[in-house]
Amino acid sequence: MEAVARRQHRKPAAPSRHTGQGRRGAVLKILPYAVFGAATLAVLLPLLRPGYILTLDMVFTPHLRMPEDVNYIYPFYALLHYANLLFPSAFIQKLLLCSIFFLAGLGAYRLTAKKAPYGAYFAGLLYLINPFTYERLMAGQYLVLFGYALLPWFLRALLVFLEGPTVKSALRVAGWAVGISFVSVHSMGFTLLFGVLFGTAAMWRRRSEKTYVKRVALFTMLAAGIVIVANSFWLFPAVTGKGETAQAIQHFNATRRQAFATVDGGVSRPLNVMRLEGFWLEARDMFLLPADLVPGWGWFIVLLWMLVGAGMVHVWHSDDRWLLVCFGLSGLIATILASGILQDWLAAQVPFFAGYREPQKFVAVLALCYAFFGAHGVEYLARLIWQKARLAVALAAMAVPLVITFVLLWGANGQLQPVQYPADWFAMNQRLNQDTGGGNVLFLPWYLYMSFGFSQRVIANPADKFFDKPVISSDDPELPGVRPEIPDTTKALLSSRILPQAARGKQLGARLAPLHIKYVLLAKEQDYQRYNYLYGQNDVRQVAQNAHLVLFLNTEYRP
Repeated sequence: MEAVARRQHRKPAAPSRHTGQGRRGAVLKILPYAVFGAATLAVLLPLLRPGYILTLDMVFTPHLRMPEDVNYIYPFYALLHYANLLFPSAFIQKLLLCSIFFLAGLGAYRLTAKKAPYGAYFAGLLYLINPFTYERLMAGQYLVLFGYALLPWFLRALLVFLEGPTVKSALRVAGWAVGISFVSVHSMGFTLLFGVLFGTAAMWRRRSEKTYVKRVALFTMLAAGIVIVANSFWLFPAVTGKGETAQAIQHFNATRRQAFATVDGGVSRPLNVMRLEGFWLEARDMFLLPADLVPGWGWFIVLLWMLVGAGMVHVWHSDDRWLLVCFGLSGLIATILASGILQDWLAAQVPFFAGYREPQKFVAVLALCYAFFGAHGVEYLARLIWQKARLAVALAAMAVPLVITFVLLWGANGQLQPVQYPADWFAMNQRLNQDTGGGNVLFLPWYLYMSFGFSQRVIANPADKFFDKPVISSDDPELPGVRPEIPDTTKALLSSRILPQAARGKQLGARLAPLHIKYVLLAKEQDYQRYNYLYGQNDVRQVAQNAHLVLFLNTEYRP
């Protein structure tokens, strides 16, 4: 009994040191998810309200339809279509955007966390928030950003593979490459660049290890074969000059390259690229530039370069000096290509390189190199300043990307906000669906890009995606010397002859009938008054109207 009483009066045991370390380890595992989740919300939280985020090329509509053309993006769009059967398209769009930014930050973190555990947070934040991601979001190029977000995951898998080539590690490399190829064919070129540079360097370092070299070569062929087979449904037609991709590349001539050339930003093209800028839309005043909101913005870019330079010194003094060469060459090549240097020659000599109509996309590679070296730069400076305060130094460094691209935060500084399609559009869609017969719908005004009252900014015309009937709308980007990527004889005829001459006659319906156009749908947007001649046609009559749209019937149409 006395023994029992003594046990009852014992003091509780103090927590063991191992318990504290376990809790600290659990927190450190969760911390990256929390940091980059918070960073993603800092960018997108105002955009998560009900509605669609419509900006230039990013135009989601209530129904995500199956793609009509078979190209590299077909599997992804098919996946969106089937996901739309379960979830609203606005939810899918927001989930995609959140995933893109979160994966970008977490991927860059994981790429650098092993050798730079504190600087890796800087790497992730810089890769998530920078001028490249901001400008591509404003341009609505979410698939370019998706490929960009997956790039560090591919590179991490590649480094693991080169460290110890196995079938499993080769399959991981192939898996990330296939994933990238299904969302951004341009990013496939970036994976090829990394694969060639890093693979060659790794084999040269261990060239005396014959077994290693053979395994790398063998498993690389395995991974490449998987990627080629997975993309064979569009790649083989493109190689033989057939399919949508081949047609688009054939039209990427010198005039088109000039229209989408990298801009100098008031300095020089290479220097502007080194600032992670140079996107051709910068010259069109379609969105704020990062420097517009931050006084002395250029000095923060210099500070970023200093961190990158410090990281290069740190890597040089480490056991991974070969990575300095690989990332350094990758960044140098990306800067040259993004600046447009040798673009015409490469387009003529290298298969598919003509597909890079916007060479500035190579800034994606430079951004990843900055993230890698920046992470090591933070570690290096932390050791120089105060070894025990590495976290404080990392937090201070994380302010740099936040300041440089402050304009990206909180819905691009309020430039973007969720919007709804007008109820009149839904009502007109129901009206058109009452006609169960065939026939196309001609949508006017005849612009590929235009400003709608509900969009509050210039966007790609969403009519062909919104309405259930087959809609014919303009495909002309209205850039000097730039023709539509995919030739369309119907749209070309409408652009060059029928519509320019419509106001001078009374028989528009007769001219539209051979194109199987049964209806003309006029949106009361932009310069819609120039189409008032529709009311005076002998064979076109108004059949429906609401506050946003007017519907005309072509009486000359015959099934």
